[in-house]
Amino acid sequence: MKILIIKLGALGDVLRTTFVARGLKQKYSEDGKSNCTISWLTKESPAGMLRGNEYVDQIICWKEREQLLKEQFDWVISLDDEKEPCIFAAQLNTKKLQGAYMDQENKRSYTKDVEAWFAMGILRPEEEGGKARADQLKKENRKTFQEIYAEMFDLPKNVNAKPILNLTMQELIYGKNFLEKYNITEKNKVIGVNTGAADRWLLKIFTVEKAAELCNLLKEKYNDSKILILGGPDEIERNKQIKALCPNQDIINVEPVADIRLFASMLNICNVVVTSDSLALHLSLAQNKQTIVFFGPTSPWEIEMFGLGEKVYKESDCLCCYKKTTEKKPSCIDLVTPQDILEAVEKRLE
Repeated sequence: MKILIIKLGALGDVLRTTFVARGLKQKYSEDGKSNCTISWLTKESPAGMLRGNEYVDQIICWKEREQLLKEQFDWVISLDDEKEPCIFAAQLNTKKLQGAYMDQENKRSYTKDVEAWFAMGILRPEEEGGKARADQLKKENRKTFQEIYAEMFDLPKNVNAKPILNLTMQELIYGKNFLEKYNITEKNKVIGVNTGAADRWLLKIFTVEKAAELCNLLKEKYNDSKILILGGPDEIERNKQIKALCPNQDIINVEPVADIRLFASMLNICNVVVTSDSLALHLSLAQNKQTIVFFGPTSPWEIEMFGLGEKVYKESDCLCCYKKTTEKKPSCIDLVTPQDILEAVEKRLE
């Protein structure tokens, strides 16, 4: 069985999809040995997260995709709804195509066997209610991403659905060196705080003031703690502003790195990770960390915590709106307070 998975982005979506490769290997195995090969087509940045994944036999970056047109596949799983990957999926030689593709009328479509997921997105046909109906279905959905995907691809019932990210020893040492630099020992509770989500999702993030209040509250509650202000390159200035409102030296502004795997190494040294619904959530769960995730406009029901954490959100009529901005006050993210986060952290540190 020769399988190609097409999943280009976003980063968090690629990572949480990795369990599908594990499930397929388990599905097509005899006497403990798999009889399928899995190739994965993605973009440059997510490709780094797939390194070391024992369930992916070949990683192909998007710019090298033409080589795949010469191959014959038994099964192509196309998971991106953008125009270019849909066109490419339709050009491949395969016995079975499942997912999004460009149809003969030059229109983006999807196969009926992935309707459970794609019918809640932008490809839902207008004659079936279009985007408005898709948004409503998204809001009504109570299945997790993993449940939906496992059913669509008929994965084994006992498949481990956690995201897969295997850090190298060198990457793990990166985090350990940070502990040594700041004299952090096993006596300290290390709490990572990632309250940003890049500029694209302003309704996912805490304000600078609220993030600082949370850090100060955590330090006040746990005197022996080290609070790490975490984020990516987009949060450099934001995190400096947060630190300026947190005078305690045990609240540390961690210099952001562009390397996702090194960022994951920083999450790995934490006892608890507090994060928005973003890449950090999936990286944290992949590292088996106790994780507190707070939600604004995205679906809390879609997220599986694997017994590793708490979801924090407030019921409102606009929950799961998937809007980037809003004029509503208070907004869904405004309703979530630092005290709510503290209570969730307390549950996990117990």
